[in-house]
Amino acid sequence: MHTRPLPPNWLRTDALVALALAALGCGMSWLIIAAGMSHFSQSWGLQCLGTVGSSLPLVWRRRFPLVAGMAQAVLYNVATFFTGIDVYTSQVVLFLGFYSIGAWSAKRGQALLVRILICLLMAVSFVVASFASLEKVTRAEAISATQMAAFIVINSIVNIAFFTGAWLFGDQAWDQATERAELEDADASIKQLQAQLVESAVEEERLRIARELHDVVAHHVTAMSVQAAAARRLIERDPDAATASLKQVESSARASVKDLRSMV
Repeated sequence: MHTRPLPPNWLRTDALVALALAALGCGMSWLIIAAGMSHFSQSWGLQCLGTVGSSLPLVWRRRFPLVAGMAQAVLYNVATFFTGIDVYTSQVVLFLGFYSIGAWSAKRGQALLVRILICLLMAVSFVVASFASLEKVTRAEAISATQMAAFIVINSIVNIAFFTGAWLFGDQAWDQATERAELEDADASIKQLQAQLVESAVEEERLRIARELHDVVAHHVTAMSVQAAAARRLIERDPDAATASLKQVESSARASVKDLRSMV
């Protein structure tokens, strides 16, 4: 499949989804700050800026999945380190962007490369963020090496599962779309073949009728020609025989008309 057709009203749908997630993220950031559970020291306004910025590429996730997915990953990391971001809805946003690369990009080789780059970018970001978080924790209270290792392993497993799921679901969506496209093409080919067969059958029937009409007309015209010639020769010598021949001509003409009507 060279391209995947976009659904009707795709731009409006994706814009509404992006707007809803951005609004939800801003609301969640406010609640988290109000609850004293924020992971970031930045103000709510800056966190909203990061949340909205990372959600914006979702508007074009189906039309330009490679660009949107890469831009989203970059904006997500920028927001994480500089402006702050809602850590909950941003995961949904990141999942949709990564998933859309596999589900909507017809450039499969580039889609593979971009996803690998995003995974490397997120891995580096994860390592940096993990050590930064551990440094903050160790300043507040001492933690053992086992606790540190467990923290890193848990977060690694979560991230691997996250991106693996988005990767597999995206490829599955593309494969299903490809299968549907192949079935639609096969259905169109079958319908075209049926139309050709019907047209061929109609043409053959027309030829058969034309041949039969030709045979009927030729038979009756030949008979009338013979009978008319006989009447011409007998009209002076044997008027009665000539009259009989003309009657046969008349009878043949009527029979010919009757046969033509019945065939038509």
